[in-house]
Amino acid sequence: MRTVFAGVTQPPNPVPPVEDPQTYFNRNCQQLAPTRAYLWFQSHMSLTVLR
Repeated sequence: MRTVFAGVTQPPNPVPPVEDPQTYFNRNCQQLAPTRAYLWFQSHMSLTVLR
């Protein structure tokens, strides 16, 4: 399962380099929902929990 999530979190990373992923997601979740960036966040959060 980690391999699947890791594959989705490959570039492009939608988070600007100077920003925290959680803060960015909280501010932009409505705009991200219909995009591939939302899948990136779901996978990123799943990998964080699995670590």
